[in-house]
Amino acid sequence: MGVEGRRAGRARGFGLLEAIVALTLLAGAGLALFTWINQSLHDVTALAQREDEVRLRLSALEVLRTINPGRQRQGTFVRADLNIDWQAEIVAPVLPNATFSPPKAGPWRVGLYRITAHVRNPRRGLAIELSFLQAGAVNTLTSSAAAAL
Repeated sequence: MGVEGRRAGRARGFGLLEAIVALTLLAGAGLALFTWINQSLHDVTALAQREDEVRLRLSALEVLRTINPGRQRQGTFVRADLNIDWQAEIVAPVLPNATFSPPKAGPWRVGLYRITAHVRNPRRGLAIELSFLQAGAVNTLTSSAAAAL
């Protein structure tokens, strides 16, 4: 058998060096794939937590928008999945409302309040703080004067 026959025999299979290069390339691609999957799972988890916080914020705002800080300056709301402790502080002077026809002071005293709330979801272990501005009003008429109108 000549030199050409020996070369032909070697060309049929992989050598050790080729196998090591192929495994190195495969390992590098696998590492990149696992890194990408890990980052994707981390992003999905963070997104799910952020979505839970947004839902908690929206639920709290839905409840807090129903209060009148002109009548009640603090309070607590408790439900199975929502606990809210809130307080209101005046941020603008309380003024009488005005009517336009005829122009005169109306029966309401209106003010602007900052509502600060600590909101918790005990089932999920979430807690957030939120603060927003809301108008509050108090009717200055007595019940007998209101009945006369």
